[in-house]
Amino acid sequence: MEIKRFLKRLIVLIALLLMISVFTSKVNAMTIVIDPGHGGNDPGALRGDVHEADLNLKIARYLRDYLNDYLDMNVLLTHEDSTMDLPDRADFARNNRADLLISVHVNNSVLPFSNGAEAYVTYRTELPKYNEQMTALGNKILNNISSLGIANGGVRTRIAANDENEDEYKYYDGQNGDYYGIIRRSMKGGHETSLGPNFSDGSGISTILVEHAYMSNDHDYNLINSDDKLKALAKADADAIAEFYSLKKAPSKTDVGGYLFNAKFYADKYEDLRNSYGYNEELLRTHYYVFGIREGRTASPVFDPVYYLNKYNDLRIAFGNDYTALYNHFLSFGIDEGRASSVVFDSGYYLGKYSDLQNAFGNNNYRDGLVHFINFGMKEGRVGSTEFDAGYYLNLYPDLQKAFGNTNYYEALNHFLIFGINEGRSGILK
Repeated sequence: MEIKRFLKRLIVLIALLLMISVFTSKVNAMTIVIDPGHGGNDPGALRGDVHEADLNLKIARYLRDYLNDYLDMNVLLTHEDSTMDLPDRADFARNNRADLLISVHVNNSVLPFSNGAEAYVTYRTELPKYNEQMTALGNKILNNISSLGIANGGVRTRIAANDENEDEYKYYDGQNGDYYGIIRRSMKGGHETSLGPNFSDGSGISTILVEHAYMSNDHDYNLINSDDKLKALAKADADAIAEFYSLKKAPSKTDVGGYLFNAKFYADKYEDLRNSYGYNEELLRTHYYVFGIREGRTASPVFDPVYYLNKYNDLRIAFGNDYTALYNHFLSFGIDEGRASSVVFDSGYYLGKYSDLQNAFGNNNYRDGLVHFINFGMKEGRVGSTEFDAGYYLNLYPDLQKAFGNTNYYEALNHFLIFGINEGRSGILK
């Protein structure tokens, strides 16, 4: 009886420690929310068939990637090319207790000579983190952008017009609010229609809106009309943010994000995607990043979000069914902790099983272990988890040997994940 009670307490203690490890990583992290301007049904400004929203989203994604290179970062996008109103964007930042909200835009004007990059911040000075610090950050961003050949248009404030008499356009003291909704609503609350709270208590979010260039200006447009140029803009933003907040670079790690998507696997696994997109890699990739991740779909043998969620109680407690957060957790923490991420792949088990991998990568370089499994291990018939052995699977079923041969372990593994599990086939000797 005493042993049972001890074991129960031990299990509870372990669960609590795991929960603490998840929450501590988030508590200590700096949270930056990036808002790609417009999106979904709102294309923003247009230049021919070029939509501002598409440019904004690309810059935002590149910026996220650059910021994730730094230690203790929790970088979130308000949306991935979906229709989202300003109140919801502001509340997303407020609910995530963002240390910074940066709204990413490209400007437009009927005047073809209008040019340059501009930044907008709140005019309110209750706390340094509002106007003072955002102005300083804006100057760093614009200075970096100007090094790319785009004129520095300065950091500005803009106040709502006096004819906007509704309380939602004013602040708690009756003064006119900021003109730009993303700034105003981040200060007082996304859906606040009254004068709102006194944000002298720090409840307002430090917010900056960056207009990176004028797409209506030929000179500016020539500096933003390719992915490489948009990436340079994002790096200008990221470098300024890193300098301003004294961010520290994380040790170099293998980026495994790209290994969580395989177009053929994704199409083979989901009939609705095959019917809609065939095997068009670009369309399938877009679907995965816009819809598939948040729907909990599996796009690679090494990461099954439903399996990952069900495997770990601490993740269920922390994230519920938020598959986007779960995906980000695996990329930021789970892979480095050696967590099992699919029925066929457990990075900790994989490295521990093969001494040649330990010699090549060390005992806990789980990222390179995952890459090895994708590029070589699956084809070599290596066992990636305690729950599946491709060699055993092939030998057990004559129809699979007939279809794939005796050594096509890669196809055998994919068959198990796409068909075998649903057919009730065994993947390992019990």
